[in-house]
Amino acid sequence: TTIRELDGNVQRFIDTDAQSYLNLSVPEGIICDSSNQLILADRYTSKILAINDGNQQQAIHFRGDKMKAPHYVCFSNDQNTMIVTDVGNNTVQFYEKNK
Repeated sequence: TTIRELDGNVQRFIDTDAQSYLNLSVPEGIICDSSNQLILADRYTSKILAINDGNQQQAIHFRGDKMKAPHYVCFSNDQNTMIVTDVGNNTVQFYEKNK
């Protein structure tokens, strides 16, 4: 995962091979939530991960666990619902944030 400035220089770099604890194989969906965490959907590990500024990885705590191959991620306007398209079971899934 690489974030680049307009001139092509890497601004910040997360090497998912060196940081194997992230356990990413094909990071696909990507978005930032309201707390500026990077949200990644990984199709092959069937995980949704949150990475904060310190590169700390955690599984996001959403209700439900029906993901097979999460592909695209976005949030509702109020940031309380994560919406995921899943190419593994051809569904669009809605996860309410745990309070």
